Amino acid sequence: MIAIESRAVKYGYMNARIAVMRSQLLEPSSYSELIRCRGLSGMMELLSSTPYKFSFSSLSTRWQGEELFLRAIYHHLTGIIRKLIRICPKGDLDALR
Repeated sequence: MIAIESRAVKYGYMNARIAVMRSQLLEPSSYSELIRCRGLSGMMELLSSTPYKFSFSSLSTRWQGEELFLRAIYHHLTGIIRKLIRICPKGDLDALR
């Protein structure tokens, strides 16, 4: 019983944060919409109405087109990874990496 309680304390915060992050993932229907987009500009427009919006807007002053698309995707995903590393219990960082 104590081991279960200590895991709940150890992972409770991370679990709650990941649940919120999960709610911000693209819906399966969004993938179908991305496939149907006509070109990169359509994909960027669609993703700009999702949690990727900040990455696109913050990088759009420096990059355009395919370079903006690739950098925005990378920026968004690395932000998620950094957040996971920040909230992970220190003893479990090796497993996360």
